[in-house]
Order: sequence, then structure tokens, then C-alpha cells
Amino acid sequence: MKTIILVTVTFFSFQLLSQQELVINGSFEQGEQGWDFTASTDAYADTGLCVASNGESYLWFGDYLELTGLDSIADFVFQDVHLPANLNHAEFSFYWSGGSDEQDNVIDYDWLYFGLLDANGNDIYADSISNADMDTSITAADCDPLWYLQGFTIPSQYAGQTISIYFAASTDDINPTLFRVDEVSILSFTSNGLNENTLSSFVLSLT
Repeated sequence: MKTIILVTVTFFSFQLLSQQELVINGSFEQGEQGWDFTASTDAYADTGLCVASNGESYLWFGDYLELTGLDSIADFVFQDVHLPANLNHAEFSFYWSGGSDEQDNVIDYDWLYFGLLDANGNDIYADSISNADMDTSITAADCDPLWYLQGFTIPSQYAGQTISIYFAASTDDINPTLFRVDEVSILSFTSNGLNENTLSSFVLSLT
């Protein structure tokens, strides 16, 4: 009597993804390097009065001494980032902190706007933080010991495009709000193709 055992072929396939940080000087340890401050008069990338989320420096909107708000109506800081052509997705994130003399968690007086723009200037992502989102026990000149994480996933439809990160503050110097930003990141995940593990078939014959 002959017994034949057939082992079937099984394929296991998975995609390998590589990671790359695309933001230049996202921790602001090199000051303004990599960032466009030409539309800003009251934004500073330096070692401030507070403890940074990481390292020693961060970006803040307000006066240089971190005591009061903006002298101008609004301030803008940008950076252009090129997304790889083989992008699977990317993770945009940053940490923020701040304090406000508005001492109001109901009415939004002062704002930090942030987001991503495509090459045509259209929003990929847009959001904001205001004095109402802050701990009302912490004034503008004080330091919140906590940093808060914001994040957004950039889909593959923007692969190969140059996009812009922006931060824009709107505040005042009467009841000022100071906004602080640190560890800005766009971490790209790119595809290197498929890697396959194959279990070959064989036939075992028993007599």
C-alpha cells in the first residue's frame, strides 16, 4: 500500500518600510536654520526661559524676553519639505506649550494656527490652539512644565510633492498669550518593495 502526502506551497509576503526625518532643525537647536522667518517680527528660535521638550531650544511667539505677546497683528514661520516619490505615508507631529494672561478657558482671544499646505497653497491639514486650551493658572510669563503632542498622518496621495509646514500666531501685548513649539517632525515611511518567504512544496511517498 502506498501513501502519498502532499505539502502545499505557502507564500508569506510583507512590505518593508524605511523611515526618514524630513524636517530640518525641527528641534530649533540651530536657531532659525531651515525655517523661513521673513514674515515674522515676534517669533524666536533660541534657548528660552522654559525647559524645552527636547534639547535646550524651541520656537516661541511673543517678545524676545518671553514676557508679553506680539507687537504685530500676526506672525508666520514656514518650512518647505519634499515628500519622497515612493511615500507610503508620513507622520507630522510637534510639541506645544504656553501660557496666557487672558486667564480664560471659555473665550478664544489668542490663537496659534498650524498645518500643512500643498504646492498650490491648499490645506492638507489645518488646526489651531488658543488661550482657551491652556491651563488658566499659568500666565504668559510662566512656564507650563508640560508639553503637549499634536499629530497628523499624511497619506500617500502627496508622494513626490513639496509641501509647507506653517505656524502662525495671532495674539496681543495687552493680555498676552505666549505659544511655544518644539520637536517639529515629518517622519516619512517609504516602500522598498516586497520581501517574500516561501515554503516549498514537496511530496512524501510511503510504501
